[in-house]
Amino acid sequence: MMPVLIIGCGKKSPPTLKAYEIPKQVQQLQAERLEDEVLLSWDYPSPDIKRIKGFILTKTHRGKEEHISLGSDIKKFKDLSIKEGETYEYRIRAVNSKDIPGPYSERLVVKVCPMPEPPEELTYRVHRDSVEIIWGSAEIRRTVVNKCQEPIRYNLYRTQGFGALNLSPLNDKPIESNSIRVPVDLHKGEPNKKAYFSIRPTIRQGITHTGRASKVIAVSPEDFVPSSPLFIDTTINNGRVYLNWQEAPETWVRGYRVYRRDAEGNFVVVGETQTPFFTEHIGKVQMVHYRVTSLGPSRESLPSERIIANDR
Repeated sequence: MMPVLIIGCGKKSPPTLKAYEIPKQVQQLQAERLEDEVLLSWDYPSPDIKRIKGFILTKTHRGKEEHISLGSDIKKFKDLSIKEGETYEYRIRAVNSKDIPGPYSERLVVKVCPMPEPPEELTYRVHRDSVEIIWGSAEIRRTVVNKCQEPIRYNLYRTQGFGALNLSPLNDKPIESNSIRVPVDLHKGEPNKKAYFSIRPTIRQGITHTGRASKVIAVSPEDFVPSSPLFIDTTINNGRVYLNWQEAPETWVRGYRVYRRDAEGNFVVVGETQTPFFTEHIGKVQMVHYRVTSLGPSRESLPSERIIANDR
């Protein structure tokens, strides 16, 4: 018997030209400079990203072009090959699977401005509602002339100990003076833990330029010593004593501690309170001697004293 050859006649998908479509233009090519690096970022429509093979970043310096191939999942690039005083141009375009390039993005020109050295001799001052970080002096700052003819300002950063910086500044906009106040939260969480800060100079010349960080300054809870309480009223009624004092003005006070003198003449802790009020039963004791202190993050204030006579 002769073999039978069966030829299928299933339907085939119509040919598609999607692979040959010119990729869309890359949008929002942006840059910022951090120390000796230019950090580039861009955007590309999410629905179209699966139809491209990648990007080609073109860097132009003194008339010479350099082309850098990047994957389709990359939307950031760190240029480490820059020099102060030089100007660089960047353009980027998408490339599809057939190596057909799309249109270039808008040209981005970056002039790498010389940056001043970071400020030295950081100090701090504790206030009732904040801590003030201070560096250099306003007069020294005014004498600094930036070669890009742009004013030098500063950003304050919180750091992890003496190690890496958090690259998001605490201030909403760059600081023109030589000091800044920030709220303190040393009384919350870990009251004996230090807070660490650093300063970076910054200028705005086309893009944001951020210079090297200053040395880190450690703000110690030991320096947050609150005001002593001021008594308002003390009374005894039916063998119960009532102590009332003014609330401490510092916002970082975490409470109050009450001491009473015992029979041996020593002051012992009889209570702590979040509010400026304390009461306890003392019975028929004829004379009681109290001390009250305000509690800071790790230290307490000097005591206020009050001796109360019991008429009963």
